Amino acid sequence: MAGSESRMANRKSRTVKLEKPTLFAVGGIPGVGKSTVAKQIATTFKIKRFTTDNLKLAKQFRRLTAPYRKSGAMFPPSLRRRFYRQLADWGETELRRGRSVVLDATFSNAKLRSVVYRLVKVTNVRPMLIEIIKGELKDAAMISRMRRRHRADHRATPPMVYLTYYRYHAPFPRDWHRISNDGTKAELKKKVTDLLKKTLW
Repeated sequence: MAGSESRMANRKSRTVKLEKPTLFAVGGIPGVGKSTVAKQIATTFKIKRFTTDNLKLAKQFRRLTAPYRKSGAMFPPSLRRRFYRQLADWGETELRRGRSVVLDATFSNAKLRSVVYRLVKVTNVRPMLIEIIKGELKDAAMISRMRRRHRADHRATPPMVYLTYYRYHAPFPRDWHRISNDGTKAELKKKVTDLLKKTLW
């Protein structure tokens, strides 16, 4: 009974304690709602969120990314792999300390997703892999959202990159949970909560 009351109290405060360290990976095309979901998970469990958006203006990458940020072109595969290696290093540091972590990135092909599988293997943590898909969310709404984000934060993906990513985004494996974004943030967050209750709580 006491344990039940404790869990209820935690949920009311929107913070839930995980039983074991967990690697959350949230993937999908730009503008689909990954960051909304990743931030929700990080807040729910009070854990760190690492995203490739933070790397674009990081000291070691700023000069390399400048031409692509200016033109809105997609980053070359070699540079994207470097982003993901850094993302993995940050994640591994947290996981080896016994802390859960959220990785927020497109994970648009098998090579980039291999970062997640490697982390799970070397740290022996529980994986929670989530793909956000478009659902009923309209292209125009996604591009508009990306445009607003990019104006507010130049680390965010430029709107014109959306179509390029969409063209080259490879299907996710079946071990990734799928959440459909049908257009409203409230509904998306509810779907995330339902998934977490079903699989982790």
